[in-house]
Amino acid sequence: MSQLFLGAFLADFWGNPPQRISLGILFEPAQAEGVGFEDDALARIVELSGCYAAFVQAYGKETWNMAPGSPIALADVQAAEPVVEAKLDEEFFHVRFEKATPAERRYMAAMADLGDGPYKTGDIAGRLGGRASSSSVHRDSLIKKGLIFSPDHGEVNFTVPHFSPFVRASSPEGQSARGSHSSASAATRTKPKSTSRRRSSTKRPSTA
Repeated sequence: MSQLFLGAFLADFWGNPPQRISLGILFEPAQAEGVGFEDDALARIVELSGCYAAFVQAYGKETWNMAPGSPIALADVQAAEPVVEAKLDEEFFHVRFEKATPAERRYMAAMADLGDGPYKTGDIAGRLGGRASSSSVHRDSLIKKGLIFSPDHGEVNFTVPHFSPFVRASSPEGQSARGSHSSASAATRTKPKSTSRRRSSTKRPSTA
């Protein structure tokens, strides 16, 4: 295996099962095609994806399309970031959000308004202006729909990484959860045009 895959960064990651799986999804297929990743490029993809398999694949695919050759560099990942973010917003996060009722969206907006999870159910109820018991029906429904889960007693969290920033940025309910009754809709995100560079037959010199 190339030294690109054996740096100190990767050595640390092999002790973490989710990160190990993420790296396998990324570079094992790439290796079969003779393509390598620089360590900082892998680190950025793992950070952006939160080790969520579908996100790893999304960033891997677009980064591959952006990269002119091997090894795939951090700059290639950075070029792919806005394209992947726009696709995830439109095709993944929005679809999940639409599963929820208005009351359930307010519950998720209250969660997101608290920052990053996990979240105490009592704190969520406080943001909604009620008691935890009064919002339990919405919590239970969201769990059944697979939008949130309970990692511990009295706590909930979103089931996918980076959902809370999406809710904060895109949800009108996010304003309601903070006590605002404005009916203004969230600003529409503009999907960036793809600047994909087709892979060249001329490979970037390997530093392996």
